[in-house]
Amino acid sequence: MAFYETLQSNAFSKASINPDLWNNTRGKVIMERLEASQEPMPFLEDRIAVAMDLYHDAMQNHWTWRPQGASGVGGGLLDQSNLQGECAQLVSGFKALLRAPEPYGFGIADAEVSSKEWPEGNPVIMFVVDH
Repeated sequence: MAFYETLQSNAFSKASINPDLWNNTRGKVIMERLEASQEPMPFLEDRIAVAMDLYHDAMQNHWTWRPQGASGVGGGLLDQSNLQGECAQLVSGFKALLRAPEPYGFGIADAEVSSKEWPEGNPVIMFVVDH
């Protein structure tokens, strides 16, 4: 199992992964580009917004929508091992980046990361997948 898939299936426990497997993942590229960014990011929300743009760029032309019989789990998107799935896979992939412990992601607690189908009126930290 690949790096982010392993993290995601083990409740983002740092003890579950081999750090050497982080190399050559899209997640590492995104986090490195985030660190190198010249964008002003005084708040966590700013860093998340920049990371979301980087995630979008990383997935563009690399992910295929396949709604039936496909995965909704997104860790594989960051690993480049599972690049086709339903819309929920894109959300799940970004959530994996938010939940992954630092330096592999943001290290945000599970209770702080949610996504809702719009419109439900609840706070949404993620994004809307146009389809």
